[in-house]
Amino acid sequence: MRILLTGRNSQVGVELRRALAPLAEIVAVG
Repeated sequence: MRILLTGRNSQVGVELRRALAPLAEIVAVG
């Protein structure tokens, strides 16, 4: 599964990327 994460440099983006990394492939933009 892939997850598109916008706002990768925001606090929420950083935390979401860290939390979701074991579950799916993260595509972070912005």
